[in-house]
Amino acid sequence: MSRLRSLLLASTAIMLLGTGCASGTGKPSTPTGGISIWMQQRDNEQLKFVLYQVDADGMLAWGGGQAASMEETTWEMLLEPEQVSQLRTVLREAGWLDGKPSGEGSGGDRRTKVRFRWPEGSWKWSIRGTDPALEPVEQLLYQYSLVRLESALQRLPEAGKQN
Repeated sequence: MSRLRSLLLASTAIMLLGTGCASGTGKPSTPTGGISIWMQQRDNEQLKFVLYQVDADGMLAWGGGQAASMEETTWEMLLEPEQVSQLRTVLREAGWLDGKPSGEGSGGDRRTKVRFRWPEGSWKWSIRGTDPALEPVEQLLYQYSLVRLESALQRLPEAGKQN
Protein backbone atom coordinates (compact mmCIF):
# COMPACT_ATOMS: atom_id res chain seq x y z
CA MET A 1 0.00 0.00 0.00
CA SER A 2 2.77 2.48 0.86
CA ARG A 3 4.60 1.52 -2.35
CA LEU A 4 1.46 2.40 -4.37
CA ARG A 5 1.14 5.69 -2.50
CA SER A 6 4.80 6.53 -3.20
CA LEU A 7 4.33 5.70 -6.87
CA LEU A 8 1.24 7.92 -7.08
CA LEU A 9 3.01 10.81 -5.34
CA ALA A 10 6.04 10.49 -7.62
CA SER A 11 3.92 10.41 -10.78
CA THR A 12 1.90 13.42 -9.60
CA ALA A 13 5.09 15.36 -8.89
CA ILE A 14 6.46 14.52 -12.35
CA MET A 15 3.20 15.64 -13.95
CA LEU A 16 3.22 18.94 -12.06
CA LEU A 17 6.85 19.63 -12.88
CA GLY A 18 6.32 18.76 -16.52
CA THR A 19 3.38 21.11 -16.96
CA GLY A 20 4.46 23.88 -14.59
CA CYS A 21 6.39 25.89 -17.17
CA ALA A 22 4.94 26.20 -20.61
CA SER A 23 7.94 27.96 -22.06
CA GLY A 24 11.64 28.06 -21.43
CA THR A 25 11.87 31.79 -22.17
CA GLY A 26 10.02 32.88 -19.04
CA LYS A 27 7.28 34.52 -21.12
CA PRO A 28 3.71 33.27 -20.81
CA SER A 29 2.86 30.86 -23.59
CA THR A 30 -0.38 32.57 -24.55
CA PRO A 31 -1.16 33.79 -28.06
CA THR A 32 -0.62 37.41 -26.98
CA GLY A 33 2.46 36.71 -24.88
CA GLY A 34 0.55 37.52 -21.69
CA ILE A 35 -0.93 40.82 -22.88
CA SER A 36 -4.52 41.77 -22.09
CA ILE A 37 -6.31 45.05 -22.77
CA TRP A 38 -9.55 46.55 -21.46
CA MET A 39 -10.49 49.84 -23.13
CA GLN A 40 -13.75 51.70 -22.56
CA GLN A 41 -14.39 54.85 -24.55
CA ARG A 42 -17.18 57.41 -24.23
CA ASP A 43 -17.54 60.27 -26.68
CA ASN A 44 -20.52 62.52 -25.90
CA GLU A 45 -19.99 64.65 -29.00
CA GLN A 46 -20.23 61.63 -31.33
CA LEU A 47 -22.76 59.81 -29.10
CA LYS A 48 -20.41 56.84 -28.97
CA PHE A 49 -19.84 54.37 -26.12
CA VAL A 50 -17.64 51.38 -26.86
CA LEU A 51 -15.74 48.69 -24.96
CA TYR A 52 -12.87 46.62 -26.33
CA GLN A 53 -11.34 43.68 -24.49
CA VAL A 54 -8.42 41.53 -25.60
CA ASP A 55 -7.56 38.64 -23.32
CA ALA A 56 -4.29 36.73 -23.11
CA ASP A 57 -5.76 33.94 -25.26
CA GLY A 58 -6.19 36.37 -28.16
CA MET A 59 -9.96 36.75 -27.84
CA LEU A 60 -11.20 40.20 -28.88
CA ALA A 61 -14.56 41.18 -27.41
CA TRP A 62 -16.58 44.28 -28.26
CA GLY A 63 -19.59 46.00 -26.75
CA GLY A 64 -21.33 49.19 -27.76
CA GLY A 65 -23.91 51.58 -26.34
CA GLN A 66 -25.64 50.51 -23.15
CA ALA A 67 -23.75 47.20 -23.01
CA ALA A 68 -20.42 49.07 -23.07
CA SER A 69 -21.61 51.47 -20.38
CA MET A 70 -22.33 48.44 -18.17
CA GLU A 71 -18.90 46.97 -19.01
CA GLU A 72 -20.45 44.14 -21.03
CA THR A 73 -19.54 42.85 -24.47
CA THR A 74 -21.93 41.53 -27.11
CA TRP A 75 -19.56 40.13 -29.73
CA GLU A 76 -16.23 38.31 -29.78
CA MET A 77 -13.74 36.72 -32.14
CA LEU A 78 -10.40 34.97 -31.85
CA LEU A 79 -7.61 37.08 -33.32
CA GLU A 80 -5.46 35.44 -35.98
CA PRO A 81 -1.72 35.11 -35.23
CA GLU A 82 -0.99 37.87 -37.77
CA GLN A 83 -3.43 40.18 -36.01
CA VAL A 84 -1.85 39.46 -32.62
CA SER A 85 1.58 40.19 -34.10
CA GLN A 86 0.29 43.46 -35.57
CA LEU A 87 -1.29 44.40 -32.23
CA ARG A 88 1.99 43.74 -30.38
CA THR A 89 3.84 45.89 -32.93
CA VAL A 90 1.38 48.77 -32.50
CA LEU A 91 1.58 48.47 -28.70
CA ARG A 92 5.39 48.53 -28.84
CA GLU A 93 5.46 51.53 -31.20
CA ALA A 94 2.92 53.41 -29.06
CA GLY A 95 5.07 52.85 -25.97
CA TRP A 96 2.64 50.62 -24.10
CA LEU A 97 5.26 47.91 -23.57
CA ASP A 98 7.63 50.43 -21.95
CA GLY A 99 5.22 51.24 -19.14
CA LYS A 100 2.18 53.45 -18.77
CA PRO A 101 2.01 56.15 -21.46
CA SER A 102 2.44 59.60 -19.96
CA GLY A 103 0.03 61.48 -22.22
CA GLU A 104 -2.72 63.54 -20.68
CA GLY A 105 -4.85 63.90 -23.78
CA SER A 106 -6.11 66.85 -25.74
CA GLY A 107 -9.18 67.54 -23.60
CA GLY A 108 -12.76 67.53 -24.84
CA ASP A 109 -15.80 65.32 -24.38
CA ARG A 110 -14.11 62.04 -25.27
CA ARG A 111 -13.05 59.94 -22.26
CA THR A 112 -11.09 56.70 -22.42
CA LYS A 113 -10.25 54.31 -19.61
CA VAL A 114 -7.61 51.65 -20.16
CA ARG A 115 -6.49 48.67 -18.09
CA PHE A 116 -3.41 46.98 -19.50
CA ARG A 117 -1.57 43.83 -18.38
CA TRP A 118 1.61 42.36 -19.72
CA PRO A 119 4.22 40.02 -18.22
CA GLU A 120 6.12 42.92 -16.63
CA GLY A 121 3.09 44.23 -14.74
CA SER A 122 -0.07 46.23 -15.26
CA TRP A 123 -1.31 49.81 -15.33
CA LYS A 124 -4.49 51.86 -15.62
CA TRP A 125 -4.90 55.03 -17.65
CA SER A 126 -7.76 57.54 -17.84
CA ILE A 127 -7.49 60.09 -20.59
CA ARG A 128 -9.56 63.00 -21.85
CA GLY A 129 -9.59 63.62 -25.58
CA THR A 130 -7.07 62.06 -27.94
CA ASP A 131 -3.45 61.07 -27.42
CA PRO A 132 -0.72 59.82 -29.80
CA ALA A 133 -0.14 56.75 -27.59
CA LEU A 134 -3.85 55.86 -27.59
CA GLU A 135 -4.95 56.49 -31.17
CA PRO A 136 -3.11 53.68 -33.03
CA VAL A 137 -4.24 51.03 -30.52
CA GLU A 138 -7.84 52.25 -30.55
CA GLN A 139 -7.87 52.39 -34.36
CA LEU A 140 -6.53 48.85 -34.68
CA LEU A 141 -9.09 47.42 -32.24
CA TYR A 142 -11.83 49.32 -34.09
CA GLN A 143 -10.63 47.90 -37.41
CA TYR A 144 -10.59 44.34 -36.06
CA SER A 145 -14.06 44.72 -34.53
CA LEU A 146 -15.62 45.72 -37.87
CA VAL A 147 -15.70 42.00 -38.72
CA ARG A 148 -18.85 41.83 -36.57
CA LEU A 149 -20.72 43.74 -39.30
CA GLU A 150 -19.73 41.49 -42.23
CA SER A 151 -22.73 39.15 -42.05
CA ALA A 152 -25.16 42.10 -42.00
CA LEU A 153 -23.37 43.74 -44.93
CA GLN A 154 -23.51 40.49 -46.92
CA ARG A 155 -27.32 40.46 -46.56
CA LEU A 156 -27.74 43.94 -48.03
CA PRO A 157 -28.96 44.13 -51.64
CA GLU A 158 -26.58 45.11 -54.42
CA ALA A 159 -26.59 48.75 -55.50
CA GLY A 160 -28.58 49.55 -58.61
CA LYS A 161 -31.90 48.44 -60.03
CA GLN A 162 -33.46 45.48 -58.22
CA ASN A 163 -35.78 42.98 -59.92
